Amino acid sequence: MKNKDYLSTNRKVWDEWADIHIKGSSFYPVEQFKAGKQGWKPNIPDDIGPVSGKSILHLQCHFGMDTIMWAGLGARITGVDFSAKAIKQAEALNDELGQNAEFIRADIYQLPEILKKQFDIVLTYYGTVMWLPDLPAWAKVVTHFLKPGGSFYIADAHPFVNMLDVDQKSHKPQFEYPYFSSGNPEKIESENGTYANPDAETVNKVSYQWDHSLGNILNSIIAAGLRIEFLHEFPFSFYNVFYYDDTDILVNDSEGWWRFKDDVDRFPLMFSVKAKLPE
Repeated sequence: MKNKDYLSTNRKVWDEWADIHIKGSSFYPVEQFKAGKQGWKPNIPDDIGPVSGKSILHLQCHFGMDTIMWAGLGARITGVDFSAKAIKQAEALNDELGQNAEFIRADIYQLPEILKKQFDIVLTYYGTVMWLPDLPAWAKVVTHFLKPGGSFYIADAHPFVNMLDVDQKSHKPQFEYPYFSSGNPEKIESENGTYANPDAETVNKVSYQWDHSLGNILNSIIAAGLRIEFLHEFPFSFYNVFYYDDTDILVNDSEGWWRFKDDVDRFPLMFSVKAKLPE
């Protein structure tokens, strides 16, 4: 199977997830957002500086709720996703809230053929890297869209987490998988549920994901011509990385992060990187 076939399978999954996620959940508080009860500051772990008046490209934006939040902060933002359903929902949500975000349906690797702009900031975060088969090509796309002096920011689940599974007897995370990848995608077969709604009924239960080490992520960014400004690692996550198991290993804190229940910082659950394109 070729990468385009893997991505086609994944697109069906994300089309279905878009229909599920737009209905709202604790992860995506859509109705609270519409009602103005959800703040306009996206929940990322770093301060990337003022965005008002800045042009931003948001890659893998899903149904656009965070993209619209950045627009509400004054950014001139374009969201991109490969799911047609997600983009349609993003446009509808943007119109309903009277914001000026723009949305494009495109595969990331083909985006330079479609979008002819450069941006002050390129963003991608939360559930992005694992869906990318070719990191060096992805990083080149990021660089392609940055203005000289522009910044790239990514936050995502730490690759360390991909080594873990929950032992069904002890209900504790155990090492189960290798850290280094063969480069081939892993076939994921699920019964039901999504990361945002574990109880949802789903039809498309097979997806393909790629494991990338932290070194591969950083080296791809560097090789594309960007200069790393920081790498941060966090003992908390943006979602319950063990949601597939009915345990409470992690609990949601007052700021919305998922931490170990015993409040012990055991190992990294999330990372972030900021990089800059030299002028």
